Amino acid sequence: MNLCALKPIKQTNLALVGPISLCESVRIGGFETIFFYLNNSLLKSTCYGDSAVGSVSLTHLDKKGRPHMVDVSGKAPTERSATAEGRVVVSPDVLRHVVDGNEGPHAVKGSPLHVAQLAGIMAAKKTSDLIPLCHPLPIESVSVDLKPNLAESCIYIVATVRTIARTGVEMEALTAVSVAALALYDMLKAADRGVTINNVRLMKKSGGRSGTFSISGDGDE
Repeated sequence: MNLCALKPIKQTNLALVGPISLCESVRIGGFETIFFYLNNSLLKSTCYGDSAVGSVSLTHLDKKGRPHMVDVSGKAPTERSATAEGRVVVSPDVLRHVVDGNEGPHAVKGSPLHVAQLAGIMAAKKTSDLIPLCHPLPIESVSVDLKPNLAESCIYIVATVRTIARTGVEMEALTAVSVAALALYDMLKAADRGVTINNVRLMKKSGGRSGTFSISGDGDE
């Protein structure tokens, strides 16, 4: 990406906000960040789209930048799936207790792995209640697998969600991983305050107009 030179922007108006004094913009690839003054405060706004590289469409925003739920009524239901992963890093001693099935005196709420698995499955079904603009979907199946890795002192979480619907289940898979990780944190925090959640990401999706997306992961799918 090439950073373009700063360039002056003419004064303009923004509906519902008032007069804005634009001072300069920075363009990197297809993203342009505009810096402006509003009521003597320096603010910035990022615009998307570049004629040289094509446009980027944020479908959850309308033409005025307001959030809205995408209308998918014109699409035909198709088979869709998505797989996400993440990991929870814990101390070696605590992880050993989990692997051995001896969670110790601090884990009094049940098996951390089983509780996290159920939490992830439940969360996938509740995604539209948690993420404002997600569509409620008929979930056909949810699998959440948790795999302790003693060498890296972490627990890998992999979630796969399937549906037959007009939109995808990427958010459901990501939500399943995230909530499963949070459940693990809740189960283990008394024994290890340094529990860390990281690398939550979409690994693969299939179905829909955009087709298949896949990246290589750190854990086994």
